[in-house]
Amino acid sequence: MSDSELWTKVTSEQKEQAYSIYKKWLIIAKSTERINYQKATDAIKFAYLAIKSKKVPEISFVDSPKAALKKAQARDDYRQQSSFGIYDIIRRKLVFEPRNSIKYQLSNLPQTSIEQNEQEFLSGGWSIAQLQLFSRISIQFWSRYAWFLDFAYSVLGCYHISERWKALQLLVKNCGYILPFNDICYISDRPIELSFKDNDNLILHAENKPAVLFRDGYKIFVFNGIELSISI
Repeated sequence: MSDSELWTKVTSEQKEQAYSIYKKWLIIAKSTERINYQKATDAIKFAYLAIKSKKVPEISFVDSPKAALKKAQARDDYRQQSSFGIYDIIRRKLVFEPRNSIKYQLSNLPQTSIEQNEQEFLSGGWSIAQLQLFSRISIQFWSRYAWFLDFAYSVLGCYHISERWKALQLLVKNCGYILPFNDICYISDRPIELSFKDNDNLILHAENKPAVLFRDGYKIFVFNGIELSISI
């Protein structure tokens, strides 16, 4: 069952609740506040425990994703390690498996008489390029998944593993970009500037200036969700 099909199975009242939850997570996604180092450290350690990692990593803070990659590449064992393993496990355990479980639990919901309306954010019609761009900027953009899980758990009463749900919330609320390895995790601060197409979505967009700017000067130019320059 697709997200859009699920959207036809909830009531008008539930849709209103969904939109309220979405707005809450949208604020988090658009945040440019500096991260709290202690809260970010606690979030990473909790996430590693939630995915049953055998080791709690050392934490290293940097100002941008580019700086994180440079520090990782400077390690003698960089070529022997891979951040994708841990990153993919975190994403699978905290995002994809819970989403699939929700869709399975809700597959037998009766069709309502309410037709699909303008609240199309549920279907998440973003390009792969936009999602890849988000993954290179900040984990705060996982809020696009967190709001849906929040809605399913708090409004629809879906079953979930509380430890994993808590881990996802802590990551999205307290971390910028992360580059995780088995023994160390690099955490970038959030961007100091983010520009979007309008106030009610997460389509990155800026004309004649970077849409994303980090504290150390690292910048990304984006027009209508399409990246114009690749520098990392």
